[in-house]
Amino acid sequence: MQDIYSLDGHRVSKIVYGTIIILVVILAMEDHPPSPAGTVVTLLFSGLGVALAELYSDFIGTKINKKSALSWEERKQITRNVSAVMIGALLPLPLVILAWMGFLDLKLAILLDKWLLVMVLLFYGFVAAKLSGYNNVLSLVSAFAVCTTGVLVVLVKSAFGH
Repeated sequence: MQDIYSLDGHRVSKIVYGTIIILVVILAMEDHPPSPAGTVVTLLFSGLGVALAELYSDFIGTKINKKSALSWEERKQITRNVSAVMIGALLPLPLVILAWMGFLDLKLAILLDKWLLVMVLLFYGFVAAKLSGYNNVLSLVSAFAVCTTGVLVVLVKSAFGH
């Protein structure tokens, strides 16, 4: 298992990005969720759509910056970084799948997922601070600041449409 110090800033930022996007989707579904199966499909394809858009834009941006075609290694690195978007986006799926299977109420699954994603933002805020060289106390303060910022972004996106 990799320790947090083998992560880099690109992967951490992509996980946070995927988490924020899927949190917006969950908030949008909270009051009127589709069926459990529909919720699984919505979350899966929302995460996949964001990851593919991110992959495409990273390929184009890197190609423009390089002013040449991308090497196989560069493509692999971009894909590896963008796959982290899916990590953040797919985190809610297990609880929603349990609801789909009848082991959990869908509204409870969505509530738990919402808080799970907030905790993910908190955790990766801490990881980002540690990777930046902060001590544990400053990392914790930074984690709460990052988490609060992420939640505010989600609330703004939800309030004005996503």
